[in-house]
Amino acid sequence: MLLLIGARAVGPELAGLPELVVSGLGREDARRLLDEVAAAPLDPLIAGRIVAEAAGNPGALVEWPGRLTGVGLAGGLGLLDAAPDDGEVRRIRALAAYPRMILLIAAADPVGDADLVLRAANRLGVVLEEALDGAAGLLTLDERATFRHPRVRLAAYHVAEPHDRRAAHRALAEADPRPDRRAWHLAAASPGRDETVAAALEQAAAQVGGPAAAAAFLQRAVAMSDEGVRRTERILTATAATLAVGEWDAARRFLPAGAPCLAAFQGREEEAAPLIKQDSDVARWCAAVLYNGLGRPEQAVAPVTDPVIARWALPELIEAAALSGDLDLARDALDRLTRAGADPGLRARGRALVTSGPDAGAAHAEAVERLSRAGPRPDLARAHLLHGEWLRRERRRPAARQQLHLAYDLFTEIGMTAFAERARRELRACGETLRERGRAVREIGLTAQERQIALLVRDGYSNPEVGERLFLSPRTIEWHLRKIFTKLGITSRRQLRTITGLEP
Repeated sequence: MLLLIGARAVGPELAGLPELVVSGLGREDARRLLDEVAAAPLDPLIAGRIVAEAAGNPGALVEWPGRLTGVGLAGGLGLLDAAPDDGEVRRIRALAAYPRMILLIAAADPVGDADLVLRAANRLGVVLEEALDGAAGLLTLDERATFRHPRVRLAAYHVAEPHDRRAAHRALAEADPRPDRRAWHLAAASPGRDETVAAALEQAAAQVGGPAAAAAFLQRAVAMSDEGVRRTERILTATAATLAVGEWDAARRFLPAGAPCLAAFQGREEEAAPLIKQDSDVARWCAAVLYNGLGRPEQAVAPVTDPVIARWALPELIEAAALSGDLDLARDALDRLTRAGADPGLRARGRALVTSGPDAGAAHAEAVERLSRAGPRPDLARAHLLHGEWLRRERRRPAARQQLHLAYDLFTEIGMTAFAERARRELRACGETLRERGRAVREIGLTAQERQIALLVRDGYSNPEVGERLFLSPRTIEWHLRKIFTKLGITSRRQLRTITGLEP
């Protein structure tokens, strides 16, 4: 008989027994786990705070980030949406006013900037010595503001009255020199709609780190907008941005005003017509998505000037120009995308379209590799599709079919029916009649790429061999396998042979 005892600390009653000390994850492993469970790439500062507060505890790393969408995580304040722990709530309610206020200010700042927290506290007249003494053991202010546990941060925010939360955000906005964070805090400090704040959020969307963050700021801009033409324009932009990062359920919140955007992304030309006929950058962007999906790239060549919309429209322009034969325009758009600091996966996808031979093949593989780890599903699906089309033209049909199947499955899951049909046409050109493949993927909960990896591993291929077939590194295959094992409730490659429903 074996008796296992778990304890946070070894007391005298356990002294002398054999023990195994289970330590927390190191910072690098913790960040890797966070990247794995997060729905989208995280702002490095926000990710750093989550890792620091988790203190190596895997449960704390997956508990809330794993439940939030990419847009919900992007601004950082989505981390405050979960329900607080009752014990932590009682503990904070028992504190004096100044300790509660310093905890609230630190909780309201998503990146854990200790200097910013102190400046905001000074603006609110907080007596710092008294505040920090009372918050000892719950909050540490050194290089960053770090809570003892993310649950403490949640409780500190939820315990506060609404007017105190608004005051904390207002003080943070006044103390923060970064326009994007200032706009976000001003929105949280406003009791109602504010057109000035909405405009600031819209402008900030062009400056934030990634597409999910930009979509979060645009959604917030809609919420802060007064009724009128600008609100309608912002709804269209926010809808398209939310669709572009693959969060279609969130985009449907903007219906019916955003319906033409949804139609464009699904390839329904007639329903999208009222939008794509307009003379606006968001209309040109949606038209480019529509016509690229329908396989009519010459109609998708539509340059835009708005810096917010350009982050999504430039990849469309690169693809449309390259596939319609205007390589000079495609290269110019790629230069603009590069100067804007776009995602490396999107830049690689663009390079693949303006080069040829081995360089194009390497760029296509890089795009798939990067976007499979840190890209929205629509971008990954587009990378698979373009790679598959290139492989078919290179007469590498088996490899082309693998990429095109992955693209088709992803597009079908997302709901981008025109792009799915484009992948289907390419598969027919490879000599394959497509069967229904989405049912097993949905039932098991695996993505199209995860199912493909699971099938190859089940059939005995090693990680390097799987990576070679799917143009991914062995490390990326290992990363995907951990997610597959978790979803399927298994712990070994051998157990994949017992799983039914993997076959198309």
